[in-house]
Amino acid sequence: MVEYFSSIDRVERSPDLLLDSDEVIVVVDDSKEAALLLTTLLENRHLPVICTGSAESLQTILSERNAALVILDLELPGQDGSDILPELVQNYPDLGIIMVTGSDAAP
Repeated sequence: MVEYFSSIDRVERSPDLLLDSDEVIVVVDDSKEAALLLTTLLENRHLPVICTGSAESLQTILSERNAALVILDLELPGQDGSDILPELVQNYPDLGIIMVTGSDAAP
C-alpha cells in the first residue's frame, strides 16, 4: 500500500505509515545516476528500496519480495518499461507504478 502525501504537508511521515512492514519500493533504471538519485531520495526518508537496472531482474524481485511501488524507466536494455507495463498491471493489480525517463524523446 502506498499512501499519497503532499510536499506541502511538511510533517515527516514514518515509513510504517506509508508501507506495510514487508513492503519495498523498487527502482528500475539502467542509468546509474538516475537510480542513485531516486534511491538516495527514498532512503533519506527511511523507505526500504531495492534498485535494479533491467526488466528481467525486476521480475525476479517481484517474485521474491512484496513491492508496493515500482519506479520504472521507460527505456531499459532488452525490454522497455512500456513493454512490460501491461504485464505488471495484469499480474500485480495492487502495485503502484511510476514511469520515468531521462530521455527527451519519450513517446
